[in-house]
Amino acid sequence: MDTDHVLRMFSDNKGRARRAYRLYMREREGIRREEVYATVDQRVLGGERFVGEVMEKTGRKELQGRRRHEYTLVEIAGAVERVYGLSLKQLREKGKGEVIQSGRRVLSLVGKEYGYKGREIAEYLRKDPAVITRYLREGKRFEADIERVHENLKKQKQ
Repeated sequence: MDTDHVLRMFSDNKGRARRAYRLYMREREGIRREEVYATVDQRVLGGERFVGEVMEKTGRKELQGRRRHEYTLVEIAGAVERVYGLSLKQLREKGKGEVIQSGRRVLSLVGKEYGYKGREIAEYLRKDPAVITRYLREGKRFEADIERVHENLKKQKQ
C-alpha cells in the first residue's frame, strides 16, 4: 500500500498529514465493518492471502469471475492461435500486422483475466511490458474475440 499517497491527501508535511489522518479516523469511529469490506463490482484485488482475508471477513465463500491460472499461458496462446490462425512464433515476432497485433492483445487480455501479471505475459510473448500494458487498456474493442478464445479454451478442456 502506498501510504504516502494517502497522507499527501491531508498535507505535504508528513507530520501534519499523520496528525490530520488520525483526527479524521477518530471522527470516523462509527464506521461499520461492512462499509470497510464492501466490494463494488465483486472483485477483490490483491495477493492470495489478502483475498482470503477479505473473503473470510465478508463471509463470502468464493469470488465470482474466472479462476486464477485456470489455464496456462500456453493453453491461452493455443486458443488464440486457433481463433486467429496464427502461430506462437508469429505472436512473438516483430511483425506488426493487424491480425498479429489483435492476437497479442487478446492473449494479453485473456491472460490478465486468468490472473497473469502483465510482466508474465510480456515474458511469454517476449515483448516489452509497456506494450502489454498498452494492450490491456484496449479491452473493450476485443470483447467478442475474447469470448471466442474463452469458448475455445472450454472446448480444449473437454
